[in-house]
Amino acid sequence: MVSAQRILYAMPSVQLLLLNAALRLYLRPRAAQVKTPLDLRRLPDSRPPAPRGVRFRSDRVGGVEGEWAEAEGEATALMCYLHGGGYTSLAPRDYRALTGGFAKRGFRVFAVDYRLAPEHPFPAALDDAAAVFRAMAGGDERPVVVCGDSAGGGLAAALMLRLRDEAAPLPAAACLFSPWLDLTNASASRATNSQRDHAIGPMASGAMDMFASTYANGTDLREPAVSPVFGSLEGLPPTVLFVGESEVLRDDSVCFAERGRREGVTIHLEVWPDVPHVWPILHALLPEGRKAIDLSAGLLLRAASWPAARPVMEARAAAVRTEQALGADVRRELQDPARLSPDVR
Repeated sequence: MVSAQRILYAMPSVQLLLLNAALRLYLRPRAAQVKTPLDLRRLPDSRPPAPRGVRFRSDRVGGVEGEWAEAEGEATALMCYLHGGGYTSLAPRDYRALTGGFAKRGFRVFAVDYRLAPEHPFPAALDDAAAVFRAMAGGDERPVVVCGDSAGGGLAAALMLRLRDEAAPLPAAACLFSPWLDLTNASASRATNSQRDHAIGPMASGAMDMFASTYANGTDLREPAVSPVFGSLEGLPPTVLFVGESEVLRDDSVCFAERGRREGVTIHLEVWPDVPHVWPILHALLPEGRKAIDLSAGLLLRAASWPAARPVMEARAAAVRTEQALGADVRRELQDPARLSPDVR
């Protein structure tokens, strides 16, 4: 099975250059002060605005609280969205820019308000995500995809592993934005990109370990339900990953994609230069964000339309082939086995 990978080299937009300067000057010093989950929850509200023409309403699905994002017209597919926040903070309302963006691109989106650590450590968030997905998959004939960012991206991957292991219906496809897939925080990009990633780079040396231990609550961090990169990915549905080349979480996506490729999973990996953590949420501001959310929505809808990508799929869908545009220096870095923790080489 072919694993498609594309690393894009294009001139950054003026908006992206200005945003990165602002992140370096204003967000980075605040992120460096985060030492506890309460510190993260106290960071200033910087949520981007929700798109116009989308209705948001609270609801319970599978007994779990959350929020629907619905646009006018008939949706082609359903989406179970799992937000980020280090498993300890944030909520669906903070991600209306993304869930609303997907709603305007053909999805009826339910953002799960899963329980957070430290009040509700592992496996509470995974239990909530599984309850919601089962209810969505059993209540509508349309295909259901799963999407998540950062910690929510890791949770989406863990959800697929649980559903597969339980022989339950799987998502038609998955999309992971800047996912946190390795809670051991052992990959090389944690160190090499800590000064380049202005959003979570300042937390790479301490706070991320604290978030991981708070969430795991004594569970082995190499447990695949906690760190999906350590699990077998065989049998997972088509999965799209987006990550920034300068992110501390870059190698999580690279390792996940490589493991999935070896195990026959359809994987499409996008590594973009210069972009910040979970940049598609800024699609109203950044041309790079619009391109990413447009591309991810198109890939998800295409995967959901393939019979082999249905939730009950047993066969693999053919991989998306993309042109490789990979610079030699970055190629060597990403292919260097030394960047991986020993357990995932």
